[in-house]
Amino acid sequence: MDLQHIREHFTAFVLATVLLIMTFTNHAFAWGANGHRIIGEIAQQNLSAEAKARIMAILGNHSLAQVSTWADEMRSSPNEFWQRQSSRWHYINIDSKDDFLLAPYKAKQHKHDIADAYSAVLTAIEVLSSPSSSAADQAFYLKFLIHLVGDIHQPLHVGRSADRGGNKINVEFFGKVTNLHRLWDSQLIDNQQLSYSEYVSFLCCEREQASEFKKDIDVKSWLLESHNLASAIYTDTPERISYAYVYENKAILEQQLLRGGLRLSALLNHIYQGTAG
Repeated sequence: MDLQHIREHFTAFVLATVLLIMTFTNHAFAWGANGHRIIGEIAQQNLSAEAKARIMAILGNHSLAQVSTWADEMRSSPNEFWQRQSSRWHYINIDSKDDFLLAPYKAKQHKHDIADAYSAVLTAIEVLSSPSSSAADQAFYLKFLIHLVGDIHQPLHVGRSADRGGNKINVEFFGKVTNLHRLWDSQLIDNQQLSYSEYVSFLCCEREQASEFKKDIDVKSWLLESHNLASAIYTDTPERISYAYVYENKAILEQQLLRGGLRLSALLNHIYQGTAG
């Protein structure tokens, strides 16, 4: 085999490997880029002046929407944390609500001890609320918190361990094979054919009706809400999905996007009203 053929075979191998990796990792991401940006933009529009100033000091000119996908993008890093540990931060399995309610979830001292989304959020809140946290830790945990609040409003990120939050449940979406997790991550949103800014604009009319969520910072109740929605999704999703399913679930999808954005702003407003400048 000459050098040219070797190069061609190597290039084909690399492309196949990249496609395989993309296929695998897409199963683990939540909401897709559009969903996270919708939540980030809604939160941005509802920040207090104090929170906005503190966040700008940490993130510079980057908006919440811009950094909302950072925690997914960094999973391409070869760093051991991103390759072996960070994926556990994006979800929490609740196989028993009683066990979940009784378990002593709390902030962790080291990021390497975090094993689920709830502990990750609690740790981020503690770090961001402490005036002694380093600038690097503040940036790391703020960007992660923005992402994780989005994650836990995607119901199947608070699903069952047996099927990996719906990743092992295959369905057909308009005749194409996918899985239940990916369907709720991105395909239901992308089916609307709107940019994230257009989607936020379309949701504006619902915001006043959801104004109570602007003060909701009870993370455990968010998780239970998502888990209950996931339980219904497991039960009510047929193997073949088309217009009827989209119509029936659009309100739930948009409810979670809107609540995620308003609750994220509520949490950030709460954190930064008590943080030293």
